[in-house]
Amino acid sequence: MQALNGVLFAVYSLLMHGYFGQTIGKMVMGVKVLDHQSETDIDLWQAFRRESVNLALCILSVLILFAYQLVMTSSGKVSLGLSFVVISFALISVTWDLSEFVTMLFNDMRRAVHDFIGKTVVVRI
Repeated sequence: MQALNGVLFAVYSLLMHGYFGQTIGKMVMGVKVLDHQSETDIDLWQAFRRESVNLALCILSVLILFAYQLVMTSSGKVSLGLSFVVISFALISVTWDLSEFVTMLFNDMRRAVHDFIGKTVVVRI
């Protein structure tokens, strides 16, 4: 359920940024996602690019957990290969999260990797 919740949050974030430039949290905090170069509103495609890695990681998480559960239910044990997939995926996810944080700390506009992918910037309004 947690992995599915991640997919739903990624879709929520994608749609809110695409249509309003903000999630509810950003509205409360008085910030908005804009195009990096023109500082105009972003469109749905730009929001998709911005959320693409998180969305892909969430969908892969659901699929891996589904496969894990299916194997456990049918045979009662997990193969070494599937265990390697689960551990590798966890390492990839942690690496992505750390890269987001580190990138944000070391650039003047505090843009994270997903902002560079989407060519966006978060500004106070």
